[in-house]
Amino acid sequence: MKRSVLIFVLIAVVVAGAFFVLRLRGTEAEALKLAPAGTVCFVDFPDIARSKYRWKQTALHQLGEEPEVQAFLERPESKLPGLDAIREKERRLFSLNPREAFFALTSIKEEVPKFIAGLKFTGKKEDLDSLLDEARARMHAAWPAGTADLAKYGPVEIETFTGADVTLAAAFHKQWYFVSDDLDLLKTTLDRLDGKPDLPGGSLGGEARFKASAGHLPKQSDALVFVQLETVTQRLLSLVAAAGGQLPPGKLEQLKNIQAVAGALKLDGENIRDAVFILDPGAKKEEPMQRASLVLTSTNTLFYYAGVLHLPSSLPPLSSGAPALLSGLAAASQALAGRGLDRAGFEAAFGPEYASLLDWPAGNPQPALLFSLDVRDPGKAAKFLDSMFESPLGAAWVRQRIGGTAFYVMTSSRIPTVTPSLALTDKFLLLGPNFEEVKMEVQSLRNRSANLDKTSTLDKTSTFQAAEGMVPKPTGSCGYIDGQAICERVYGTLRPFAILWANFAPRLRETMDPGKLPATETLARHLGPIVRSESVSGEGALIESAGTVTFNELLAGIAAGAGVAAFPTIKTYLQNARSLSPGGPASSPGPNGR
Repeated sequence: MKRSVLIFVLIAVVVAGAFFVLRLRGTEAEALKLAPAGTVCFVDFPDIARSKYRWKQTALHQLGEEPEVQAFLERPESKLPGLDAIREKERRLFSLNPREAFFALTSIKEEVPKFIAGLKFTGKKEDLDSLLDEARARMHAAWPAGTADLAKYGPVEIETFTGADVTLAAAFHKQWYFVSDDLDLLKTTLDRLDGKPDLPGGSLGGEARFKASAGHLPKQSDALVFVQLETVTQRLLSLVAAAGGQLPPGKLEQLKNIQAVAGALKLDGENIRDAVFILDPGAKKEEPMQRASLVLTSTNTLFYYAGVLHLPSSLPPLSSGAPALLSGLAAASQALAGRGLDRAGFEAAFGPEYASLLDWPAGNPQPALLFSLDVRDPGKAAKFLDSMFESPLGAAWVRQRIGGTAFYVMTSSRIPTVTPSLALTDKFLLLGPNFEEVKMEVQSLRNRSANLDKTSTLDKTSTFQAAEGMVPKPTGSCGYIDGQAICERVYGTLRPFAILWANFAPRLRETMDPGKLPATETLARHLGPIVRSESVSGEGALIESAGTVTFNELLAGIAAGAGVAAFPTIKTYLQNARSLSPGGPASSPGPNGR
């Protein structure tokens, strides 16, 4: 008896575990079978329940759940208009238990583009209806003369609204809610959902271009975007031609070669991963980057970015009304070409890769920034630099030789601590904002070459190697950021100054409370490395990033933070500008016309 009970419990555990795993894995996106082949733009959230679970596992979510972070966000959130209403709508939407959501722009040939959008949910239809009431009210307010009607399509009831320049049709069917601006498109989608045979055309999921693009993206992603760029390009060219314009021949050919672009975002454990694939069957496969510049890094390197140098074949032709600066650059380029300082001379001396890196050892008050360029031929590189600095461009630079290395130091810097300097070694051309730092880097490079310096470089660290393994081997460019160390150095250094500065910025305190800025340790323990890779194969180019946040998300976050910080100043400036304008409050006449 006991053995039977034990066997039953084990079976129950296995079944429950299998169900849980299959639920997390999700199923194939149903929307791919509903969107028609030839869809111009497709956006899909294939498994919202799975994404919600995954989000809670990410380091970014865990950081947001920290009490210190929530306390700091209280004041900024209180200043956001309509935040409570948005949260209430979000709560009501998730109470529907949404499963999948998609949007498909199916045609842009007509004056009014055609689209179909859908939401799959397992909640009550009445609850979604109540959410849609506000949208219906806004439509009637925007088009008072519009007419609403109900039509039958088999067992499905279709709700339509027709205004002066808008037509919308919507329907509930098999846990799906669809809305479209084309009644026939909606009916075809309902037929696809029912699995009716002999429907015109195929589905997006079976299209060759979609398969070729999506095959390079992370599997079981949480968000997917696909664009038929060839269709968009044709439409763009027709509009440009209708306006009497034309694109440069080189750009035109480049656009025509790209057939599609696909992107995906995946919540992958503690990390977030995003990828973009550009389908270009004519692309030439590139070899993996050598990244010789990694020898310049150290275990204190917080930022590293390297890429393959691609120089334009020539400057674009300038019109007669071109700015004086561009005209001056063109004239300088021609003068340098007369000295042999042209593209061919440059590529013979330098390349193929460039790099930038930021070192910041713990305890140092400031970081050291360095740029590097590979050297192909040291002799040609030296002649190229000597010729360049003998020209008028080199009037502010002084050349000196130290220990067999040629240095070029700018002498006209207005900031004493900033002395932009170049150093030419056998393998690299180095550029830094400070002469002493560049000189120290040259000495460190000599020590590494002579095996006198046993200090490990960045690529020898386990953190870098683990991060690098999350993305493909780069052929075009790559990047690495040590998120935890950046937070400790940058945020840890600036936090005390921000708290102090807030005492002299009362407007800033209206938006946020710097005194509640989270401790450095609170943020740093949730942050890890961020890595980026760009690679080109015979099918196209793949750009992928992974980490606590991705490169794109980091840039967006920096821009948003800068916007929030600058908002009080911008608001004051606009208010002052309005008061000084001819029709502004300050100049408007009083009741008596004065």
